[in-house]
Amino acid sequence: MRIDAKYVLPMAVATCAFVYVMQFLLQLYEIDGLWVSRLPLIACCIFGLCMQYNLLAYKDEQAENERLEYFLRQESKQYEITRHSIDLINMKAHDLKHYLARMSGGAYSAENIAEMSAAVAEYESTVNCGNSTLDVILTEKQYRCEKNGIHLSMMVQGEELQFIHSTDLVAIFSNALENAIECELGVDDAAARSITLRAVRKGDMVVVHVENYCPHPVAVKDGLPVTSKGDTDFHGFGTRSMRYAVKKYGGEMQLGQRNGRFELNILIPCPEA
Repeated sequence: MRIDAKYVLPMAVATCAFVYVMQFLLQLYEIDGLWVSRLPLIACCIFGLCMQYNLLAYKDEQAENERLEYFLRQESKQYEITRHSIDLINMKAHDLKHYLARMSGGAYSAENIAEMSAAVAEYESTVNCGNSTLDVILTEKQYRCEKNGIHLSMMVQGEELQFIHSTDLVAIFSNALENAIECELGVDDAAARSITLRAVRKGDMVVVHVENYCPHPVAVKDGLPVTSKGDTDFHGFGTRSMRYAVKKYGGEMQLGQRNGRFELNILIPCPEA
């Protein structure tokens, strides 16, 4: 049960009035000494305590949601910065490609030009999954994986995720991939570093599956991994914001570890047409 704060004072006043009237009647009819006559008053006390506990829980949940909303807004700002940076990189890469084409007949050797062209092509390649928000997120994470020697396999039906707000897409996919990348950076065997991402529609559900190589056990509390960083006030919000965003759409999120792989599974029901 959830009680809005504006109803707490009227309910408290009504409870006090009820207790006062009951006590008056008990003394008026001289049955104040009977134990059974105290039951309504005991019930009122229990009811009042439950209301206070409920209000505190409601306020705590509100405060937690406000912090998560703030965290989502900050992530959305970072996404806008990343999107702008990627657009600039693509523009520069496009210009450099034409510049290299004009240089091909000059003093530079074909080998040097081929090397520079490969470098430009690396930054020019962007993801196109059918969702502009996901394109930016996945392109940025793809850059990071290529830079750090992490094999990233993706199959994303971005058009099936259009009903999810861009802020929530950032919260879900950016945090999921960032956590996987951070885990892979701690793997000594570079050849074993790998991340798999699948986001497809199956029936009336969108299924998101992320897994990465993780040879060490991960501590889990309340269904979420325990942050390995000391500052728990600011770290650990990533997975909590993911779960918060998923639940907005009536979805479920599960984390687990199996056969040396850490797995994240998300199910989100598709809205009715």
